Amino acid sequence: MIKPKQLEFLDWELGVFFHFGIRTFYEGHKDWDMKEMPLEGFNPTELNCDSWMETIKAAGAKYAVLTCKHHDGFANWPSKYTEYSVKNTPWKNGKGDVVKEFTDACRKYGIKIGLYYSPAEFGSIKRNPKEYDDYFINQISELLTNYGKIDYLWFDGCGSENHEYDTERVIKEIRRMQPEVLI
Repeated sequence: MIKPKQLEFLDWELGVFFHFGIRTFYEGHKDWDMKEMPLEGFNPTELNCDSWMETIKAAGAKYAVLTCKHHDGFANWPSKYTEYSVKNTPWKNGKGDVVKEFTDACRKYGIKIGLYYSPAEFGSIKRNPKEYDDYFINQISELLTNYGKIDYLWFDGCGSENHEYDTERVIKEIRRMQPEVLI
């Protein structure tokens, strides 16, 4: 059964996906190539999310999605659940937050906010299923409680083929924090 929020999403029509993260600064790296990407390489001194939103609004886009964490495990926000995040980069002396700059710019230009999150991580510490779900929920909690209203969550399951998520628990937590978010 199609829900009203799903139909509303269709009215958004045009959206833009910003695949921005540590790999942006490591030319030639590909998904799952297992090449190291040291934190020192992430330093987007010219990042201007306002410019992104001004451009996509002029093109008619109604929503934007930012890659908050891709399969490489790098968090574009200062996550307290990983050391592999902006907090340990030279950008803004570790005080930067791409997700905050992105969400602030979306609001400024009236663009609906979408956040992409890949729960998979190559090279991550092996966790048992509950620990893996806890880590996933903890990071999603940061994204859903630190940046105001989020309109859309985009999950990528690539790399999670051998893990069965506690979907009921994950959805319950998301709905507790952001009841109106589209998933």
